Amino acid sequence: MRRWGILAGVSFLILTGPTCSLTGEAADVLMYGSITDYGVVQRAEPSPSSSVLGTFDEANSYRELLVAGQTTAPDGGLWYRVESDIFGEGWMDEKSVDVAAPETALQRLDLEVRFACGITPALAEKKLGAPKRVDKASFDIPEYETVVETMTAPYDGCELVFWDGILQSAAVTGETLSFGALTVGGDVQDLRGLLGEPTEKKGREWFFADEGMELLVTLDKAGKRIESFRSAMIMYE
Repeated sequence: MRRWGILAGVSFLILTGPTCSLTGEAADVLMYGSITDYGVVQRAEPSPSSSVLGTFDEANSYRELLVAGQTTAPDGGLWYRVESDIFGEGWMDEKSVDVAAPETALQRLDLEVRFACGITPALAEKKLGAPKRVDKASFDIPEYETVVETMTAPYDGCELVFWDGILQSAAVTGETLSFGALTVGGDVQDLRGLLGEPTEKKGREWFFADEGMELLVTLDKAGKRIESFRSAMIMYE
């Protein structure tokens, strides 16, 4: 079946004006999250008496949930700091959310991208500032009998693409860029050390794949340095 995902670059450029930057808040932990049952809630603070931001019911139980921190309450209960594409930033107690740590370096990279960029347009603007403009469009996926609404938000040196309000890709090109352990301009041997051998090589392009995600790394003309990252989440497959 055809895979629906746009390959786009992953890295961050620190400039003046609206840019993708790593100067924001760092995550204490990064894990995938999923609700334990219908009816669990996301709260504003790590307390059962805190205001409710929203309730996960059957209609929205499969939305994206990113776990970006944790704390222990005075009563000894564990709370997770979460970001959901429907309720934004908040907290959920350990009985309400199942967590799963990334199992591969590529999964860890995926989580870092989504946390740093923001999984929704609102979270992206909170983390990165206002984009230079917003471009909206739509396209059909006949196999799924669905229409996808897209939103493209360009920054200086960075472009984010959202499908139906969820981050689908992040794209960056330029010099002195970095993303976690990967650095644009970095040695290709460091790339091998982090991600291993690529799934496929085509000229200067190295392709990596994992469940639900893709990463395309472009090397410089000498084939020794990293020129750019291009990555995407596969949302229809």
